[in-house]
Amino acid sequence: MQSSSDIEEVMRKSLALAIQILRSQSASIFLLSKNGVLERKAIHGVDANSREIPPDWFPTESYGIGESFSGKAAASASKSSFGQPYWSEDLSVAELDETSKKEYLEKLGSLRCAAAVPLKITKPQNP
Repeated sequence: MQSSSDIEEVMRKSLALAIQILRSQSASIFLLSKNGVLERKAIHGVDANSREIPPDWFPTESYGIGESFSGKAAASASKSSFGQPYWSEDLSVAELDETSKKEYLEKLGSLRCAAAVPLKITKPQNP
């Protein structure tokens, strides 16, 4: 069984790799809670002053399915329950949660573009 510190390390390394590949300022991982809310479990990147964003920054960040930017990726546009990629090349016109918009503007300095991609992990079926 993996410890929570092992999982946190995997998330941190995954986000660091995503930032490197995508050349982005920050990246986050949200997990769907048992009550159907996307909760941010990890964040990695740098703020407007090139300082590392601490993992406990904005700890209450969460979204309902279909709400704000991240929640839209988890919403399903078809009969599939996998959600769909969601992106914006101009976040100034994107539908964003006002609290999140304020927090991110203050931390990152600007909001230009973003992408959210749902990932579905299924348990392997027993043979």
